[in-house]
Amino acid sequence: MYAGNNGGLLEFDGAVWQQYPMPENQTVRAVATGRNGEVFCGGFAEFGFWQMNPGGRLSYTSLSSQVRAEHLEKEEIWHILPMPDYVLFQSFSTIYKYDYQKITVLQPPNSIMFAREVNGRVLLPVIGRGLFELLPDNVFRFV
Repeated sequence: MYAGNNGGLLEFDGAVWQQYPMPENQTVRAVATGRNGEVFCGGFAEFGFWQMNPGGRLSYTSLSSQVRAEHLEKEEIWHILPMPDYVLFQSFSTIYKYDYQKITVLQPPNSIMFAREVNGRVLLPVIGRGLFELLPDNVFRFV
């Protein structure tokens, strides 16, 4: 079981808690597991994933370090939505789409709430604008 808190990522194996701090001791705001056993985390100006190393401990890979988004340094990742072929890391103004190779920065029509997967579609409430769908070509379509 995984959880996030002010100290980083917490891992519980049923008997023992283990804590893994983020690179600069950021608070972990969002946690989700991926298709290959990754544990995705997001916090203030940082997001990435943990994977088990040969020693049986989690090792961190930063994805945000690959992003050249000027406002990322002022954002927090509040939600992570793993999909079959990609993962969405979401702040309230931006979505960072990771396709297991690269990061694509997506700008929704306005401030956003938590994206959800519904029958294979990614639906996204946009504040003051209504419900939008994120299409495979990274376009937001009003629903």
